[in-house]
Amino acid sequence: MHQIHIGNDSEFVEIIIRKHNGTDDWVGGDAEIRVRGFSASISADFEPTDFQIFEAELRALYENLSGKAQLLPREEQLTLKLRGNGRGGIEVSGTAWFVACYGSKLDFEFEIDQTYLPAVLEQLSAINGMLRVVKG
Repeated sequence: MHQIHIGNDSEFVEIIIRKHNGTDDWVGGDAEIRVRGFSASISADFEPTDFQIFEAELRALYENLSGKAQLLPREEQLTLKLRGNGRGGIEVSGTAWFVACYGSKLDFEFEIDQTYLPAVLEQLSAINGMLRVVKG
């Protein structure tokens, strides 16, 4: 099982990759969002390049502690933005739609620090490696 877990045990975004069909460019995932007072679970589709771009931007954010890294899939059902404050604080924000850009949605934000980023980078690297192998 491949997953991305951003945050701690009480506030987080977690995406579990549930399938990738090597014949097309879409990756299915289940996402859970838990923030103070709210939680949501959705299914969303991504393209492999979404994770590649996110990993590259997150690596730069971790090295500089400033700037931003974004997961911005074409359908925008789940979007994430991590923004560094230059001192090690990272603001995580995003939007989750029950159906891609239609109906119920949750806008959320929480804060972490840079010590959470190496694990996320490792998870993204594993996902990107798996997607390259499947794609061939």
